[in-house]
Amino acid sequence: MAALRAICFFIFVSPALASEGFSLLCAYDKATGFSMDSAERWRVTRFEAEKKFVVRLIEDDDSIYLMVDRPYGVFELGDNSGGLSCTKPSEKNRMYCDGLTREDMRIDLNTMRFLWVYSSGYTEGDENFSTPFMAIGRCSKI
Repeated sequence: MAALRAICFFIFVSPALASEGFSLLCAYDKATGFSMDSAERWRVTRFEAEKKFVVRLIEDDDSIYLMVDRPYGVFELGDNSGGLSCTKPSEKNRMYCDGLTREDMRIDLNTMRFLWVYSSGYTEGDENFSTPFMAIGRCSKI
């Protein structure tokens, strides 16, 4: 009887536990945006697509802005201070991440692609030298 209970636990509970948490390693493929040049004109700018980060469940010792119903965080490799917090996957298997820095990230877990947008800069006026940008990339489960 104990063996039957153990088998039932493994079959009925383990998949739920496995789906509760996962981690992704993500990297930019391409990045572009806008910056102000020395003549104070907005120009298209290419950014180095070298950023890599991990999307994972937020842990107690992480330094991240916590939001209700946002159990995941985006963390640069080797750093436990995150900038974005993320929803659980939706019915369409998509995650939505944002934070206090006007950054927004969308991840599609079916295609393992993401879109990252930093929208600060241009709308605040020409004296704000932030550089709005957009990056695309891919993730893999780790």
